[in-house]
Amino acid sequence: MLNIHLVPVEGDTFGMLPERLDAICRANHLQGIYLIPSCNNPTAIIMDMNRRKDIAKVINKHNLILMEDDIFSFLAPQGYLPISHFVPERFVYSLSISKSLSSGMRVGFLAYANQFAEKITHGIFNINIKTSLLNAEVITELINTGSAEKIISQKKEIAKERNLLYQKYFQKENSNENPLSFFRWLPLRQKYQLKQFEQNALEHGIHVYHSHRFLVKNDKSDQFIRISLTSAKDSDELEKGLCILKNFLLNIE
Repeated sequence: MLNIHLVPVEGDTFGMLPERLDAICRANHLQGIYLIPSCNNPTAIIMDMNRRKDIAKVINKHNLILMEDDIFSFLAPQGYLPISHFVPERFVYSLSISKSLSSGMRVGFLAYANQFAEKITHGIFNINIKTSLLNAEVITELINTGSAEKIISQKKEIAKERNLLYQKYFQKENSNENPLSFFRWLPLRQKYQLKQFEQNALEHGIHVYHSHRFLVKNDKSDQFIRISLTSAKDSDELEKGLCILKNFLLNIE
């Protein structure tokens, strides 16, 4: 909508490659970078501290604006710092409680470098988005009483259980995937059309997303499917879906 030109940057098992980002910055006039470091959506990759620091060096070198979406920060290991910590003059950091506490409460938090204060304030005023005061009060109470931590702890236990269940049917492709991820990124052995694959899967009773939905450019060399582990109402329903998916893939591949 804003006519922003997106440029994909290659990555490895630890996320975006700093040397590729550096090369693309030298070849293009990039202004900003968008990252989900704690559990990348859709790959489930978690960026370790060394990679975060290396990416931060490139951001500072090329004066990029970091847009850090840390919605899955509660799934990161203890002591992990956001990339924003290393670029204090060049960041916009967003955090929502939609994954950690409740998607229906519509409460989020925003931190940013001082230089962006006026523009962000102006932007928020013009798009006229306002959080319900009741929702904000409920979330504040959950945080202050410690109830939020209890909810997060319970969610992490459920996520752990469901990830172990996933590994019962599919092997872990990347050793650096977040072990508590709410979703998985499964490679396909053959190439398929997005709508055809998703429709065939739906006819077998399973709803998954094909990787073409997530492409910045029309690069169709590798194909994956994104599997949600948390949309099923319980582990029994998830296991049923994983079993159907396993058989479905065996039959078409």
